[in-house]
Amino acid sequence: MKKIFVEIHLMLIRSGWNRAVFLRKRKVFGSIGPHCLYAPVRIPALSENVFIGENVVIGSDVKFLTETFTQSIFNYQDKVNSYPLYSGKIVIGNNVFIGANSLILHGVKIGNNVIVAAGAVVTSNVPDGVIVGGVPARKIGSYENFKSKNRNFKEH
Repeated sequence: MKKIFVEIHLMLIRSGWNRAVFLRKRKVFGSIGPHCLYAPVRIPALSENVFIGENVVIGSDVKFLTETFTQSIFNYQDKVNSYPLYSGKIVIGNNVFIGANSLILHGVKIGNNVIVAAGAVVTSNVPDGVIVGGVPARKIGSYENFKSKNRNFKEH
């Protein structure tokens, strides 16, 4: 019931900045630092397994997959109940941008100063200071180079 309540409220809150404040106050995630933007209106099933650092922007329709249910097909197939539910933490560092429609899998740690390109599927840890993109996500650039280019960007 708590999840439905939270998602209904998220739909009513138009600002991603205000959504993050609401989520922090309600203690929906394991933690969520200051100055964050949370654009999605959905929260993961095991939201307490998501830890979000400071100054993080999470784009529209980003999904955090905190668990898998493959064990259910194995348990049925083998007529046993010995395959456990697999879940894991998702840890997001400071100064991170996660582009729209990205998918972050359980057990992943995203370092500090990272950009995750839109539509990326992050299946493994991401080190500090990189840009990742693709399916599965892999390094496509440097955070500092991109930051430098943006500082000197001039509109044409």
